[in-house]
Amino acid sequence: MGFLSNGGYLAVASITICACQWMILVTIKDLGRLLRDLRDISRGASHAKQH
Repeated sequence: MGFLSNGGYLAVASITICACQWMILVTIKDLGRLLRDLRDISRGASHAKQH
């Protein structure tokens, strides 16, 4: 019984860690895209100000 519950905890922990790593990777990708968009927007804004 105790062994089974320990195995269950390990399975849940490994699944959670995998999910967290995947979410972090996706977040980093999205952040990179967001930063690119922000840079383009700020460049467009400064370009508009010059005119």
